[in-house]
Amino acid sequence: MPWWMFGLWSVGVFGALIASLALLMRSKTAVTLFAAAFIASAASFYVRWQEIVAPPVKGMEFMPLVILVFGFALTGYACWQSSRGVLC
Repeated sequence: MPWWMFGLWSVGVFGALIASLALLMRSKTAVTLFAAAFIASAASFYVRWQEIVAPPVKGMEFMPLVILVFGFALTGYACWQSSRGVLC
């Protein structure tokens, strides 16, 4: 795995964590953070999918898709709340 993949992974994970906290605090930065985390996660999963060298783990084929669906839903929810004026 290339060294920059760890950066993408950390932006995806910790960006989503900080975005969740920002959403709880009703901050508009949650939208930007969720979008950045979603893009980083999608890029990370794409690169990982391109260079599969390990044998697949049974039952984990759809986990990246589930994570991306949740990330997309949270980004959409944050955008929706921002457009309603809930986020300051």
